[in-house]
Amino acid sequence: MQIPKAKRIYLGLLAAACCLVGVVAVSVQSAWSFRNASLMALHANEVARRIDALHSQLKDVETGQRGFVISGKASFLEPYESGMAAIPRELEALRMLSISDPSLEGRLDEIAPLVAEKIAEIQLVLDVRKSQGAQAAAEIIATGRGLRIMESLRAKLGELEAAQNAQIRVHLEHARRDGRFSGGALAVGLVFGAAMIGVVHRLVRSGEAAAAEIHDLYDRAPCGYHSLDVEGVFTAINDTELSWLGYTREELIGRVKHADLMTPESRALHHERFALFKENGSVAAIQFEVVRRDGSVMPILLNSTAIYGPDGRYASCRSTVYDNTEQVRSSRALAAAIDRLRAVNEDLEAFSYTVSHDLRAPLRHVGGFSLMLAKHLGDQADEKTQHYLKTIEGAARNMESLIEALLAFSGLGRTHLTMSGVQLDRLVAGVKAGLNGEVSGRRIEWHIAPLPEIEGDATLLRQVFTNLIGNAVKYTRSRECAHIEIGLAESGAHELVVFVRDDGAGFDPSHAKKLFGVFQRLHTAAEFEGIGVGLANVRRIVERHGGRVWAEGAVGAGATFFVSLPVRKATGA
Repeated sequence: MQIPKAKRIYLGLLAAACCLVGVVAVSVQSAWSFRNASLMALHANEVARRIDALHSQLKDVETGQRGFVISGKASFLEPYESGMAAIPRELEALRMLSISDPSLEGRLDEIAPLVAEKIAEIQLVLDVRKSQGAQAAAEIIATGRGLRIMESLRAKLGELEAAQNAQIRVHLEHARRDGRFSGGALAVGLVFGAAMIGVVHRLVRSGEAAAAEIHDLYDRAPCGYHSLDVEGVFTAINDTELSWLGYTREELIGRVKHADLMTPESRALHHERFALFKENGSVAAIQFEVVRRDGSVMPILLNSTAIYGPDGRYASCRSTVYDNTEQVRSSRALAAAIDRLRAVNEDLEAFSYTVSHDLRAPLRHVGGFSLMLAKHLGDQADEKTQHYLKTIEGAARNMESLIEALLAFSGLGRTHLTMSGVQLDRLVAGVKAGLNGEVSGRRIEWHIAPLPEIEGDATLLRQVFTNLIGNAVKYTRSRECAHIEIGLAESGAHELVVFVRDDGAGFDPSHAKKLFGVFQRLHTAAEFEGIGVGLANVRRIVERHGGRVWAEGAVGAGATFFVSLPVRKATGA
């Protein structure tokens, strides 16, 4: 029976498809096996390379140590410093490579302590050479401990490298075998490959379209991209950055250095940073100013990553550039606003001082004339008239006290800080001694911890602690036995926090922010005397020292005032 042509074609295509599927399956299996063997060989080769690099860095560190011990010259420490920087990276790289190789991980567990021990021994010799001289360092070297450690390391590294070389040979043999098998299968597959030319053609066109899309993304990105060669000359730049600069690609590529487009200040900075960048491999958020073709200046923010060649030397870079115009404009506007605010504050202080000063004369007249009127009336003044005159005189005195306090508060903003070392122990002891008259006849238990020296204005800091300790004495007046504590609170490395704590009247914590305002009082004058300027002075003095002040307390349970001062020069008590 004759099979129809269409069916023969169908069967032929089906048979070809089955054969192609079989060939592809065999080829894929062989290729996958070849790939795995190749990857394992590459993995073992990378491990061996890293081992060799680690060994080389250790020798560099040892060479640097030896040169410094013999000569005492810091220049011999360059291989030591570069080796010390590279060793942790090599160990970390080996650790990452050991994730898929448990045997390698076990060997690294043996090697890492020896590396750490060798580094510690080298550091000890260097420290001794710096502090005690070459003879003392030579005596440590003569013990042979460093040599023994290095020999153990060489042995361990040699064993590991030999094991990796053996693995490389095995994997390469497997790769060659799989490659031959894969090649045979591929030869068979070529018979059917012609039928796939059309598909490949379409794939190529699709790849070209994808490449064009990627290129479009590069050129039309909202930021600038460029690459520079070893001399800093443009080797690539996207359309965005070209539009910012106003140049064409042909005018820049291979002809102009990036630094040539910068202002003189930025060019000097670029010259300094580019040399370091080629060594370190990256920079982030560096601010430069570039000059456009039309002469206008554009601030930019640059991030870049170096690309190194097979020889380990800088070859190129991938740089991202952002237009920093708005940020710079905002920063300048903020600085101008701060300057304006500072000027307003200075004007307010001057106004406060002038007004307060000009009010003193009329007040003295009021007080003086009230006294003169009282004398003039003499016995003719009845009781009510005398009461009125005393009220006028008392109000004038109170107003004058307020003006004096306001003048003092205003003057703090203009007082020049005379910075020096201030022994807080002596300062607090002096303040306490000055309060002897106020505490006479009272029972007060003082708990004063050792306090350190800090840099500040001794006169103004004395005023701070006079106010705080004086308040502690005043507000514990109702206690049969008062307790006042002065000490140090927990603080960071760059600040010192001193507290003054009492068990007196305390305050409502919801009003804590009002404590440090001018003329803000939480107690009446009948309960405790005062005009409400002392704590405002404390806040202003502390803030002028770059510190801060706050308080904690509760009604009837006392109060604690904290003073935080920046540490510029402090020593333990």
